Amino acid sequence: MHRKFWVVMILVTAALISSGVPALAEQRNVPLAGDTVRAAAVWQSFVAWLKAYEVGDLKGTMDIFDHSVNFAFQGGPDQSYADLEASYVSDFKTRSPGTVWSPQIAEVYADDALAFVRSVWELHVTQSDGSIKTAARNRSIDVFHLMPDGKWRIFRSLNYPEKA
Repeated sequence: MHRKFWVVMILVTAALISSGVPALAEQRNVPLAGDTVRAAAVWQSFVAWLKAYEVGDLKGTMDIFDHSVNFAFQGGPDQSYADLEASYVSDFKTRSPGTVWSPQIAEVYADDALAFVRSVWELHVTQSDGSIKTAARNRSIDVFHLMPDGKWRIFRSLNYPEKA
């Protein structure tokens, strides 16, 4: 348990203190690092999550999260799996057409059984004239572990809003 904790902390620290953020990649050109075969599998899980979220598929959206997930957003209380699920239920019922959260992926890193996705999420809002405004930007790192069933699941998510 202690080894896993320190490996995760090293991965998270390395991601957060890396010198600058490289040019953010388009989703089809995501930078894979470490064990690139495993990183590609993590990326496929992430893509499935994005697609499920886009169509409001609650089961598909929640499938990426470990039941022990801890989701942290700076300035708010940490959220559990149940909290996230309730949040997605509410979001799917109330989100406005033309409002989209879009990730810009900086890196997908994986090793034997741990991985992370480092990204910047932007809230895009379609204006009445058809233009798109970026209403918010949040830096994020999602930490995954490889489950016995072969699926990669997020067990820790750290999110920080960018200041204007």
